[in-house]
Amino acid sequence: MLRLEYLAMALNDNMSLYKDDTLFRRVTDDQNTEALGQFNARLDEEPWAVYRLQRAYTPGRRPECKTAHGDRCAKPECRDSSIKGTVYRSVKTVRTGSRTDVGTFLHNAATALDRPVEHATKAHGAGIDRVHTRVRPDSKTYGTVEDFYVTAPAGVQDKARDGFADVWAAMAAGQ
Repeated sequence: MLRLEYLAMALNDNMSLYKDDTLFRRVTDDQNTEALGQFNARLDEEPWAVYRLQRAYTPGRRPECKTAHGDRCAKPECRDSSIKGTVYRSVKTVRTGSRTDVGTFLHNAATALDRPVEHATKAHGAGIDRVHTRVRPDSKTYGTVEDFYVTAPAGVQDKARDGFADVWAAMAAGQ
């Protein structure tokens, strides 16, 4: 379960197993060093990947638009950046290898992109390395995009929401 949570949180900080806590934090607080040691050993032994995640957060429709225009409306004036619309996501595997190999690749990519590697332990205590190329200015503002590379255990299937490419192209061009 620790691995599942780690992988989910590498792809999305908000995907812990508990609403307001993580399994990792609970195991750490319980001082279960055996479980933590086995978890870290497993992470070191298994194949890893660098993933590229792109998300386009569309603004939602104003309530009065729904009343006036029904179920579907594409008018920009009916959108409100404070209301969450549809999130279009794409995940692609960039590279696979050992944990060390993909970590080195991510650091080299960060240097080439002139971006820092963020080693975040706030979301997950085991630490998650990311390189952001586009950052959402505010998690409560929609009509924005984010784009980042992250290292995590291999096995996530490449996928994208239907319509992702068109929505990404339109939204990314404006930011």
